[in-house]
Amino acid sequence: MEVSRTRSEHHNYNITKTKTAGLKSTRMFQARYHVTQATFDEKRQELKQTSLKLKRAAEQLSLLNKKLTELGKRYNLAKKDNSKCFMHNLEMKLSTVQSMRNMYYNYVYMKAEDINMLRHELKRMVVADDTDTDQETEEKLSFLKLK
Repeated sequence: MEVSRTRSEHHNYNITKTKTAGLKSTRMFQARYHVTQATFDEKRQELKQTSLKLKRAAEQLSLLNKKLTELGKRYNLAKKDNSKCFMHNLEMKLSTVQSMRNMYYNYVYMKAEDINMLRHELKRMVVADDTDTDQETEEKLSFLKLK
């Protein structure tokens, strides 16, 4: 059912409708901008956390490599003394530590890939924002460098 309007009522209706649509689009733009900023901050935080996890895993790899070296020395001494029960025990320990080290290698590799992907995404987000000056862009990109 259509309501009949006078010319002035119709004109006022269209102006109100246009203002409302403009307000909605502005709000949508602002909401989109805040989502983008929040996403940027979330990605940056995720990059920091992933870097920390990579650093901790690398430290564990170092400890596991030292443990393997020590176990290898003990195994060689047991082999030299021809002590088969110690050799078997040390072989089992060597196998376990090697398996753990391989798992950590895979984990470190995955985290390094994640860091590269996050850096690429963040760099793309910064470059896509043309409103910044060169100095602001450099400041935003500064955290992407490996410390």
